[in-house]
Amino acid sequence: MNPNRLIECLKEIDIDHSGEIDGDEIYVLAEWVWCSFNPGKEITSAVQEKQASKILAACDLSGNGGIDLPDFIKYYEKVNPNRYHSKHEPHEYA
Repeated sequence: MNPNRLIECLKEIDIDHSGEIDGDEIYVLAEWVWCSFNPGKEITSAVQEKQASKILAACDLSGNGGIDLPDFIKYYEKVNPNRYHSKHEPHEYA
C-alpha cells in the first residue's frame, strides 16, 4: 500500500478527526490491520482485543492512549515492509 492510500485509510478510521487513533478507533484499526494480513477471514473479539493492545503498545509512544498518524505509519512500514514504500511509489508484486 502506498503512503497516500495508508493515510487515507487512517483518516477514515479517525472518526472524530482528532489526528489520533484513540478509544474505539483503536479496535477498528486493529481489525483493519488483522484483516489486511488475513484476507477473507473474520476476526474474533478476542483476537481484535489482542491486536489492539499490541498495536497500542507499539505505537503509543507518548503513553496517552492514542496513536498519531506518523507513528502508525512507522509501525506499519516496520511490520509490513513489502507492502509499504516510503518513496511514495506503488509496490509492484512479483
